Amino acid sequence: MKEKNKNIIFNLIISALIGFIVGLVEVSLKNFTTNDIYILLVDSFIGLLIGSVIRQTFIVAYGKLKVYQIFILSSILLFIISMFPAIINHFIFGKPLFRTTTIITITTAELLGMSFTFASYKYYKKLNQKLDEKKKEFLERLE
Repeated sequence: MKEKNKNIIFNLIISALIGFIVGLVEVSLKNFTTNDIYILLVDSFIGLLIGSVIRQTFIVAYGKLKVYQIFILSSILLFIISMFPAIINHFIFGKPLFRTTTIITITTAELLGMSFTFASYKYYKKLNQKLDEKKKEFLERLE
């Protein structure tokens, strides 16, 4: 149980950091102001949200869908969640929905998020293979 909580916390921290990095890219595309701290915090929160949703997507969909289908589904979910701030800015403040910064920000989020997702997938796949080998060894010793 502790290992599971440790993995969840690690995933949340990495997701928040990815959101922070995406925020840094967004901030670096324009002149830095005190409002940019707010942007970094919002992007970190969105990164945390995206990481949690994508992790749950993998957990629920693994075994039911093929891996590439899960990656496509995750990319779509990442895009939809990443668009929330742009949609809010569009409807509340009247800003254009697809600005250059929005496109670059979402592209950065997609690349970083999917890279982390792929690395996590490879890590857990390798871990499952090791556990299967240990299980076989254990069962062989019992026979």
